[in-house]
Amino acid sequence: MPTLEVVVRDICTGCAKAGVKVTEVLAGYVARLIIEGNPADYDLRRELRADDINRLVTQSISRLVEKNSPALETVKMQVGFDCCYVALEEDINRRKRARAEQSRELQRAIINVRPKNGSDFDALTGLYRQIFGYLAAHYDATRDSPGVLRATEAERLDVTAAAENGRNAEREVAAALESVFPRIGLKSFIMLAPDQKRAQLEEMANIVLGIRLFNREIGKGGALLDPIEEDATVAARTLLTTLQTEATEIEELCLDYQQTLVYSAHERPAAVTDAMVQRWAA
Repeated sequence: MPTLEVVVRDICTGCAKAGVKVTEVLAGYVARLIIEGNPADYDLRRELRADDINRLVTQSISRLVEKNSPALETVKMQVGFDCCYVALEEDINRRKRARAEQSRELQRAIINVRPKNGSDFDALTGLYRQIFGYLAAHYDATRDSPGVLRATEAERLDVTAAAENGRNAEREVAAALESVFPRIGLKSFIMLAPDQKRAQLEEMANIVLGIRLFNREIGKGGALLDPIEEDATVAARTLLTTLQTEATEIEELCLDYQQTLVYSAHERPAAVTDAMVQRWAA
């Protein structure tokens, strides 16, 4: 039996020959709808025969090349929504993996530092800077460097403000680090096993974040820490307002549509044919 990829590819090829370009996702979605809508013809408890596959491909192509089909347009919108959601989820996961990998690389660099002894000042100073860099990168506290030159004075002011916030964030991280992990603690840190160092770095990061969140809460810090709760509340309220507005508009459109269908069915205006009414009702 042909694989699903082969069936989908045959559907796409058939549609292309008919002058209609469809994606593999849409082709697969329509094929699945046909299979699920015709359980007597496509019994998945047994292996589909060659004629079953050919019939499925033919029916899928016929469905996909329909003109002016509300049902097909609805399927396209559903597929478009699903693809957009999947793409967004993949992008979020990709960025999470990138941040996690960056964090692991910084941890490895810190763990691999091997001072000669507890009096190796240069090595210990470098190690402390690396720990600070790990904490700063962990919370994106060093995003004060603009990537491009800004064109307008307002944008230049925004860059200046962002740079100042970045410096404030770095100072907050440095102060929190000093209170949580003073430099004298480096001598003990370098004696730990790699797993213990990694665990201590992660715990340190959480504590520093807690300090900065507390400072933001009391209005004495928290530079560059996004107010997630407030942003989420604003976004939820905006979404609710948008949904309510769109729901009202759709209800009004549905009512107009219903009244049009009822009027056409009962009054039989000369300009409206039975085929038009059936099409509208579809």
